Amino acid sequence: MEILGLLDIPGCLLVPVGLIMALCLYSWHKQSYFRRLGLPTKPTTLILGDMPLQFKKGFGYIDVESIQKYGKVFGTYLGSCPSLVVADADIIKHIMVKDFSNFTDRKALFPVGRQMHRLMNLAEGKYWRLLRTSFSAAFTSGKIRPMSSYISRCLVRLEKNVVKQNEEHPDGFDINPLVKSFTMDVILNVGFGVEVDAQNNPDNPYVRHAYGFLKFSGKNLLFILFLLFPEISMVSKFFNFSFIPEESRQFFRSASRALIEDRRSEKQPETHRDLLQLLIDAKDKSDQSDGNGEQLTDEDIIGNSNVFMIAGFDTTASTLSWLVYDLVTHPDIQDKLIAEIDEKLAGEEPNYDNVFGMSYLDMVVSETLRMHPVAPKLIRQGSQPMEICGVRIPEGIEIHIPVTTLHFMPEYWEQPEVYNPERCRCLSLQCLSCGLGHRCSLPWKPGTGTSSDTNRVRGQL
Repeated sequence: MEILGLLDIPGCLLVPVGLIMALCLYSWHKQSYFRRLGLPTKPTTLILGDMPLQFKKGFGYIDVESIQKYGKVFGTYLGSCPSLVVADADIIKHIMVKDFSNFTDRKALFPVGRQMHRLMNLAEGKYWRLLRTSFSAAFTSGKIRPMSSYISRCLVRLEKNVVKQNEEHPDGFDINPLVKSFTMDVILNVGFGVEVDAQNNPDNPYVRHAYGFLKFSGKNLLFILFLLFPEISMVSKFFNFSFIPEESRQFFRSASRALIEDRRSEKQPETHRDLLQLLIDAKDKSDQSDGNGEQLTDEDIIGNSNVFMIAGFDTTASTLSWLVYDLVTHPDIQDKLIAEIDEKLAGEEPNYDNVFGMSYLDMVVSETLRMHPVAPKLIRQGSQPMEICGVRIPEGIEIHIPVTTLHFMPEYWEQPEVYNPERCRCLSLQCLSCGLGHRCSLPWKPGTGTSSDTNRVRGQL
């Protein structure tokens, strides 16, 4: 076929060429979004956007040089999906705290299935507020304190395994597998009251399916397709598509449902002091309230108990691994920390209460989280257009707060590349390791950078 007398394309290629041209025009239009708004934009690649750099350096990667070059507010693209990068402390404070009511939602990175949209980390609007209000009441000091016995049992096993490995490998060994198994032990014990001994019994069904729950590759072709064309994810909701293995999802759904039924049939369910029981109590309390509107269901308990496992495993394990590394590479800091622990424990076993006064421990963990944040970025979406500090933020735009970058900006931190726990004596707004505001990680206190309850759990870990 001849086009405008200039180009002769065989008929068999007409459709593919037309689709490629349409795809390029679609991508060009999507990637001109910030230019139409008059906002600075980082140069991008047609169709792919910043995806090549993201795969090379990690999702959410924004370097300090980009902020110095394009400013603290600029646009970028993951595929053809526009994202507004915000590294301005004043605007972040509005988004996360002052104007939080307009930024309660955050978009799922990939399809997770209809049931997963009832999870607290993915829920939106009024339903998220219901979950947050109900579950926050479960994280009081009186309810968290009994969980320390679960952690202590797991710690005893970890200590034995570390000693054993040290005897077998006196020249050194990889502690990461032990840390991961210990973390899984703690999560399954504290979360479900299930004694599995993941450190010595990796073939336990709970352990095997828990790891299956967490298996996901960012290089999955379907995942890349969803990133390039986010509109496809809307269609996937109708088919309940999810990247999480169905077998592992069904295993924990069935196991959680059986545990719930068993506990409701018991005469003294209050003897259980784990997360699952706290969520059951929160639902029962919700059922007894005379308020109108949507209430918690058993599906909410099942789903959210599972998401605590998903969200808690890799974040905790990686933090503990980095903490060990930081202490080994800074023996002076390690010695100071050991001296504080010995002084505060005074011969007692570590528990929920006696670690509360370990201020240097809190600083050490906080500095590890500053240098190695578990989430490289925080994502929010505005429910309506707003103008903050002279910047117009459109409705529905993805807002990316580059946590790692903020933690290494010289204007906020003196010698940010140096490991210095003393700087965390008073955490600032720019330290966003566990979020900020009402959508921060439980049991973090909304609007602050720390939590006394979290410090106590840190000490035992």
